[in-house]
Amino acid sequence: MQKNAPKILAAVLVVTIAVLALLSNSSNIRNLLDTSLAKAIEEEESVPIETPPVTENISDSESTTDTIVNKTLFDKYPKSPLSSDRYLFEQSISLNDKITLNKVHNTSSGAFVILTTNAQSGDFNVERETVVVVNVSKSGTIQGLVRLNTTSIGRYITSQITIYGLVVSVSSDDKTYLFHIDGLLGISRIIELGKAQMVSLFSLTDGYLAVLENDANYAYIIKDGIINASALLPKGNIVDIFELANQFIIFLNTTDGYRVVFEDKNLRSFEQKLITGKTLSNIVPISNENAQSFIAIERMNGVVYFTRYSKSYTTSGNESFYIGPCESSMVYGNNDRIFLLLKTNTHVNCYLIKHNMSAQITNSDLFDNVMEIFGCHKYNDGFYLLGKSNDKLVFINIQNNGIITEKTISENPLFVDFLRYQNGETTLFFTTLNQNEIKIVKLIH
Repeated sequence: MQKNAPKILAAVLVVTIAVLALLSNSSNIRNLLDTSLAKAIEEEESVPIETPPVTENISDSESTTDTIVNKTLFDKYPKSPLSSDRYLFEQSISLNDKITLNKVHNTSSGAFVILTTNAQSGDFNVERETVVVVNVSKSGTIQGLVRLNTTSIGRYITSQITIYGLVVSVSSDDKTYLFHIDGLLGISRIIELGKAQMVSLFSLTDGYLAVLENDANYAYIIKDGIINASALLPKGNIVDIFELANQFIIFLNTTDGYRVVFEDKNLRSFEQKLITGKTLSNIVPISNENAQSFIAIERMNGVVYFTRYSKSYTTSGNESFYIGPCESSMVYGNNDRIFLLLKTNTHVNCYLIKHNMSAQITNSDLFDNVMEIFGCHKYNDGFYLLGKSNDKLVFINIQNNGIITEKTISENPLFVDFLRYQNGETTLFFTTLNQNEIKIVKLIH
């Protein structure tokens, strides 16, 4: 009470002077009013108050005030394809900035094209570097898009078609996002996980499995849009995962060889086997005499071996044979045959290997100038490869009888993906050399 006495006295004085000012209309009294009021306010403001502590060590890079820029987002879709003398149709995604073509997925009505860009104009724009999914019909019409927005720059990791539609993994800052996208480009669910250097997605009969690789590997089973189970896996680089009736079999390369992990369907218990001294390049599940088994393409000291393992991953001495040295390998399975492509610095060797371990060498001078293989699609009688030879695209048809033919396409893309439909039609998706356009063309048979 004693502490507030001066404030009360000052307030009474101010009121008294105000009344006198109104009665006398004296300028001197008005000046006295202004001076007394200012002094009273000054005394009130001079009372100390507590303030929150100042946050220290915040750098400009950590500030998030300017991360989100409000822009008017637009797109010019739907967009019809153009007629062409060379193709059944021509279509393009054209922007004013670099486009990275990440992946193309086949759908019942056409394709999902996944790309990354920071474009501000053209067919559409984005707020910042963003992963975008574009829906293209089989007839070539671009029907629409969806931006997979995150709080900062988004980086594409991987994607997979699942029973929930398309799942796209995007990293941003120290988080990993799993976007669930339906056939109408609606985002039905976003699952947020921790930081990951790599993500592997595997479709399951009743959901999907996501494995995040970092200092440790974490596996998550996603069912009905939520995490159903999770577990810590051995450290290493995931090669492949297969779902069997009552377990998962996980293959991963480690510093001392590669491991085969047998995990139950609830991720609650596992056992593992270590194959020492070898690196696993590829693994293909097969049915050998009506029994589940695996064909492994293994590397040791720069040499490739072809080995058949049982379901429990055991082998006998006569089920492994030497193939030869190589820099890289690609392998694809189709019915009772496996197509193996070995590439060295000077040449490419091709093998058609049956599940009974008999091999047929199908070397061809058609591969002499092939510098890159973009993908492979299998069909009943063999395999279709899309590669780059002498700065042009080339389709290579490897038949199960060992005959190889090719078809050259006069395009020189930076990167390309392709879809081949059951009726034999093929659609190409490729980025042009100026990197600001993705061209989409359907080939004439």
